[in-house]
Amino acid sequence: MEKQNIKSFAEWLLQIGDGNIGDPDDSDPQNVSWVKIPYKYYINNDENGLSNLISFIYNDDLLRQPNALQLQQQAIVCPKNETADLINEAIIQKIERAERTYTSFDSAIPYNNDRGQA
Repeated sequence: MEKQNIKSFAEWLLQIGDGNIGDPDDSDPQNVSWVKIPYKYYINNDENGLSNLISFIYNDDLLRQPNALQLQQQAIVCPKNETADLINEAIIQKIERAERTYTSFDSAIPYNNDRGQA
């Protein structure tokens, strides 16, 4: 998606957030609206759909050289954890870095020689 389309999409999302776009739901018109997504913002639901979404949010350079700060500045929001898990797995597979496993354990450490004595 070109920069002009990205700007247009961002402005459209802000309009939704401000309550300027959407048709009120008859069951709860004060709190619920139906929003029709313009065709130009569709991502096809085919074998490349998820890959296209990831590429739109996280460019290839970022996935080749991941940076925690830059990764925190982008997000794909999902209504279900299962969907988020699928997207996260697809993103992890695209990241070109050596895999690392960090282990930790929890333990109680006395503070100021406090050994739990009353």
